[in-house]
Amino acid sequence: MSENHIIQHVQSFYNENTELFLKLGHSSGGSIRRAIWAYGVANRNEALHYIDDQICRVLLDRKQEDIPHLVDLGCGVAASLCYIESQMPVTGLGVTISQKQCESAKRRIARFGYSEKLQWIQGDFCT
Repeated sequence: MSENHIIQHVQSFYNENTELFLKLGHSSGGSIRRAIWAYGVANRNEALHYIDDQICRVLLDRKQEDIPHLVDLGCGVAASLCYIESQMPVTGLGVTISQKQCESAKRRIARFGYSEKLQWIQGDFCT
């Protein structure tokens, strides 16, 4: 199987299944990934945002004066970028291979009013 064929297969998989992931997944907030039940996590919402909260802690610990810029490779529907922006000021770029996820990310970012701070592109982040 050629590399291009694999990329098209992965893209088709996400295009065909993103709505199902969102509908039947672990989150009503749009996160496609699984909940992380780390030590100290008390409920599903905390488990779903565990990784995002860890990123926020690292950024806050840096105490830099500039607004951090994040790049989310495999951003899905931009749920993490939107959540992090809701917790602290950031700018960001999300990259997803899926056109469907890119369209969902665009709608999500606009719905939260983050279009000036968060951007998204469709592409293969490996290339």
